[in-house]
Amino acid sequence: MSDEPIYQAKVLDHSKSPRHYGEPSRFVARRTGVNPLCGDEVTLYLDEAQVLQFVSKGCALCRASASFLTTAAAASPRSGWSELVPGAELRDVARAFPSRLRCVELPWQTFAQLLGELAQE
Repeated sequence: MSDEPIYQAKVLDHSKSPRHYGEPSRFVARRTGVNPLCGDEVTLYLDEAQVLQFVSKGCALCRASASFLTTAAAASPRSGWSELVPGAELRDVARAFPSRLRCVELPWQTFAQLLGELAQE
């Protein structure tokens, strides 16, 4: 039995009702990533309480990926954030639609850049 319909439902849910969506009133770090090929744009914010939030423009898959990312970050200590990777839901969608791989990866690449900037501070 394939998990594909379950994964598709989870991705659709995160796209329609993204978790941790919105720009915080105060933040200590911000990083924006853009995919110039399709126009996707995601901005990640780390607020004063060390909560990761995002806003995005673009496709549903990019928004869902950012929602999965911020949900994973919320469930992990900040010291473990560098170990976070896209879950099976996102990998399966990207495998099924290889042209959409960049949509899935954009929030995660932006997150890696944000973590790099924080490490330099």
